[in-house]
Amino acid sequence: MRRSTLAAVVTGALALALYGATLSPTISGWDNAELVTAAHVLGIAHPTGYPIYLVLGRLFDLLPLGNTAVRLALLSAVCAASASALIAWAAARITSSAVAGVLAGAIAAANLPLWSQATEGEVYALNALIVALGIAVFVRWTFRPRPSDIVWLALIAGVGLAHHRTALFFTGPLLLTAAITQRPGWKVLGKAALAAAAPLLFYWYLPLRSAANPPLMWSDLTQWDHFVSYATADVYAQAYAFARPRADMVAMAWDLTREFGSQITVVGIALVGIGIVSLFRKSRKLCLSLMCSVVLLSLWNLGYWVSDVMVFFIPCALAAALWAGEGLHATVAGVESRFGTGARRAGAAAGVIALLLVSASLLGHNWGKCSHRNDWVHYDLAYGMMAQLDSDSILVTNHYMPGAMYLQQVEGMRSDVEIVNPTGYYQSGISDRRIVRLLASLPKKYSPDPSDSAEEKAAATLRFAAALGKHTQWRRPVYCAVSGLRRVGDLPAQALGGDLFRVSPEAPSLLVQLSGQPPRALFDDGIALAQVELQPQTAQRRDLLHLSLDWSCAQAMETPLVVLVHLSPADRPGDEPAPRGLLLDHATWLAYGLSPVAATPEGMAYHQEMVIGVPSNAPAGRWEVSVGVGLEGSGRVRLRRVAEFRVLPVSGPRSAEGVAEP
Repeated sequence: MRRSTLAAVVTGALALALYGATLSPTISGWDNAELVTAAHVLGIAHPTGYPIYLVLGRLFDLLPLGNTAVRLALLSAVCAASASALIAWAAARITSSAVAGVLAGAIAAANLPLWSQATEGEVYALNALIVALGIAVFVRWTFRPRPSDIVWLALIAGVGLAHHRTALFFTGPLLLTAAITQRPGWKVLGKAALAAAAPLLFYWYLPLRSAANPPLMWSDLTQWDHFVSYATADVYAQAYAFARPRADMVAMAWDLTREFGSQITVVGIALVGIGIVSLFRKSRKLCLSLMCSVVLLSLWNLGYWVSDVMVFFIPCALAAALWAGEGLHATVAGVESRFGTGARRAGAAAGVIALLLVSASLLGHNWGKCSHRNDWVHYDLAYGMMAQLDSDSILVTNHYMPGAMYLQQVEGMRSDVEIVNPTGYYQSGISDRRIVRLLASLPKKYSPDPSDSAEEKAAATLRFAAALGKHTQWRRPVYCAVSGLRRVGDLPAQALGGDLFRVSPEAPSLLVQLSGQPPRALFDDGIALAQVELQPQTAQRRDLLHLSLDWSCAQAMETPLVVLVHLSPADRPGDEPAPRGLLLDHATWLAYGLSPVAATPEGMAYHQEMVIGVPSNAPAGRWEVSVGVGLEGSGRVRLRRVAEFRVLPVSGPRSAEGVAEP
């Protein structure tokens, strides 16, 4: 077996084992939930649509393994492991060293951006595979130029453009270098042009599936102008492209470089630097082409103002891994040439030590950040929200829509609920024609711009929910799930916990009579928790807990008051950290709808109801419920223990409705 093949096989196997050990058991984010649902129903996700990913995801969804979210996560794991194996192959091909190849593969596999995307159903692992294919083919072409490799590079660039356009920023310079350097004939260039254009046919998936009206569809793409705007992600380009200030770009570049350096240690950073110099001496066109791709992609990414921009730098991490492999080989070769053949064993041992050191650093630094093995937080957020809705209700939401759609379309939960997005997206599954007519005549104030603040978007969502209730004459219960909502005039809405509100034609009555018993807990600014009731006292995983809170306020409060509810295993030592992946913290607003919160009359209190789901991965035993209250933005809030309940051992598998199956 060749050294390059050995390095690729070893790296791919280890990477796949690593990803399998940290794979997400369910949805792990809202983009993830949207993509998993879109693949399951062959729907249309957010721009640019990712048709190649959705088709591959649907094929993986047919596997008899776990649930749909696990199958899509497995697709990411296979793509990421294959990308790491290709980088290991390319590094070993350049250096003729299996150890150098495995080092490059280890850095590629276990760096924070790629590992974090390899354990959940997302598009970036497939993007990494496309880029790694381009690098591997370009490395092969560098040492043995063949016209067919130019055609392969063109095909890879076309696949990248059909999947995620950032891949083109990286593969494009490699293709241009090969084409300009070799100067192939018109026949080869014609084949390359056809190869680059062929993958774009996957975009026909979008209008074809749009005409089929799938349950999850971002927009109607049967019209040409809508299709072009969607496929080019015009809505995102206007809001985010080149929107980051230059000072922030420099600071982000430094932060990302420092973060990558902390993962691979000083040894890894030194190897990357040595590798760049060594590869430049060995093959200028290979080194300069990779550097051009890294610079071009980095300039685009640094100007793109989104919170998760780090994952856009995965191709740059792959190039750095390749350089580190070359740096290790150059260092070992330098030691052997300086001290003679007698130092060969010492050089080989030093290479293995460097490999182990960098790998251990990557694992120690990134395991806790990338492992989704027991992470049910996003699933429990969506589940708790959907489970407490009344029958035949309407849920108006934007931020939480992917999770709700996943539960409804993939797991078959709450098919009686109508899920509506106020921005006009994802409306193909609506059966109530009155809602469809209202959306068709949607006023501008209900459709916020993508550049609006979270509070402005939340306010528009609540206004739309109230308008929808009036439009349907309140025949169905109307709920609103929004993130970032503060207070919107006198719109009647009752805070139910988390970011869920019930919208009604009239403001709910909040004042109730006090029982006369001493308060359960005292807080600052004259706020007291007069009475607490928790039902039921015993529960199983995913059961709903109903928490009643009665608050008395000695004075009016101008600033909104935040109520925090924290769940914790009672038998856990105080200094022991809580288990990872559990949804333990819940927040809501005290006396939502009152601004300011007036002082409660003598003998009266503000009554509040919260519904809290028992985490899907909650360990059996006694649990405590702690409550705190404080001003918005006040930072840490002191919690008081007010109730407890017991989680029973799981007696059988759980269904989507949260009850034990026989």
